[in-house]
This record gives sequence, structure tokens and C-alpha cells, in this order.
Amino acid sequence: MQPRKLMLKNFGPFLHETVDFSEFQSAGLFLISGKTGAGKTTIFDGMTFALFGETSGRLRTGKEMRSTFAPAQELTEVRFSFEHQEMIYEIIRSPEQTVGKKKGEGFTKQTAKVHLSIFSTSGALLTQYSKKGEVDRFITELLNVNAKQFFQIVLLPQGEFRNFLVASSNDKEKLLRNLFGTQLYQRLNEWLHAQQKNVEKELTRQTDQLENLRQQFQGELSLQLPTKKLC
Repeated sequence: MQPRKLMLKNFGPFLHETVDFSEFQSAGLFLISGKTGAGKTTIFDGMTFALFGETSGRLRTGKEMRSTFAPAQELTEVRFSFEHQEMIYEIIRSPEQTVGKKKGEGFTKQTAKVHLSIFSTSGALLTQYSKKGEVDRFITELLNVNAKQFFQIVLLPQGEFRNFLVASSNDKEKLLRNLFGTQLYQRLNEWLHAQQKNVEKELTRQTDQLENLRQQFQGELSLQLPTKKLC
């Protein structure tokens, strides 16, 4: 996944802010720096909220990210576009929020909304999704990781790298298997293991059968041997 553009509207400390990552494509590696409280983490929060509806540190929900400076009638919204596997994806997500009515006085509650558009690299619109379940499922399958795994290996919140280091072997195995797409080899390993069990079971059955035949043969042989008379 290669980020292209992030637009934050009334999100965290930002009223209207755009981060154009395309300016850094030629660099390959770039640094986001700033003083404490400058909003560095909010940039990552915006990306993860757009993708999964969760903030990177999971300390605040999406509706808690509405800026305290937001005009009453303006919505909080995040727009994030990225390139992946020669396709362009743009997600627009807004949290549940309370905003001022456009007509009259008072406030009204807006439900959480999400909209995903998929484009070719030439800019042609291919398809769109607007249901939360569809978008969330599509993003998880596209990136091959869920939100928890994304936070553990792709976008590590400050101080959270240790969580991956101390994770159990099973959790690491599942995470890395999804990341590198090795499910085929896992299924092959499980099939070979099942075949081994079947062969071992059949071998045990034949060994038991052979032992029963041996004991039966010895019994019949002892009955057929003549008994010697003592003089």
C-alpha cells in the first residue's frame, strides 16, 4: 500500500489539512517530524480511521476525534487515497457526530458513514461501496490484515512495538502468515499432517493384524506338535 493523499476535515487538531504523499514518492523514505502535540499521531489516526474506522492508538473512538474547533454545522470527515496493486482506492469516512442543524436552531446526530471508490491507474472509476460491512471486509481482504494486525506490523503507534515482540508464537505465526500470504503452505502442511496420521493409523492396524496372525499360528503349531513320552 502506497499512500497518495490524506485530507482531514475537523479531525483532531486539524480543521482543513491535506497531506500530499505523492510529493515523497521519488524519495522512497521520508520522515514526519514535529514537536510534541504538533499532530503527528493524528496523521496516522486519520489514515487508520479511514481504513478501519479506528484510531492507531485505540485510545479514542472516531467520534471523539471531532475537533473542538469545528464549526457547529460542518462535519468531521477523513478522505484517504492510496495505491495498491496497480489500483487507486479512495475512502471517505465520517464518524458518528452531533452537528448543528442547517435550518433552525439545535443539533442533530449524524450516523457514521463510509464510502469507498476504486479507480484504475488512468483514473477511470471501476466500482464503489457505501456499506460499512462491505468496505471493512473489502479493506481487510485487500490488505490481508485486520485492524489489530495493521497496527502491529504496518503502522506501529508510539511505544507499541513491544506488543508485537511479546506476542505469543501463535499470534505472531497467524499475523505473519496473513502478511506474506502463506495460507496455501499452511493448508498443505495440514493436509500432509492428516495423511501422515492416516498412514500411521493404517500401519498400526496392519501391525496388530500381523501380531494376531502370529499368535494364532503359534497356537495352532503347538497343538499339532506330538507330545514326547517320558521313559
